[in-house]
Amino acid sequence: MLGAAVWGLSLGVIGLWIFVEPSLPGFLGRLSDFERGLIGLGMLAGGQLVFLICVAERIFVFVPRRLSLVAYWVLFVIGAVSFVLVVGARLI
Repeated sequence: MLGAAVWGLSLGVIGLWIFVEPSLPGFLGRLSDFERGLIGLGMLAGGQLVFLICVAERIFVFVPRRLSLVAYWVLFVIGAVSFVLVVGARLI
């Protein structure tokens, strides 16, 4: 459970860093602001999803199943749409 918490936290922190930092090293510096924002948002959603699945569901066991399924799908859709938009923007 600790490993999943660290993994989710690192995805979230890196996603926020990509989302707000104006000048990034490497290939991320060559992306547009829109693409970096989507990559950061997707990584942030991925970190929240990992934390939700691996940690929060074991700590808060009395959360209704329907609520956790809605949270899973919302975070998954945010990450997937961000990925599709970034790949689509790079191909255009």
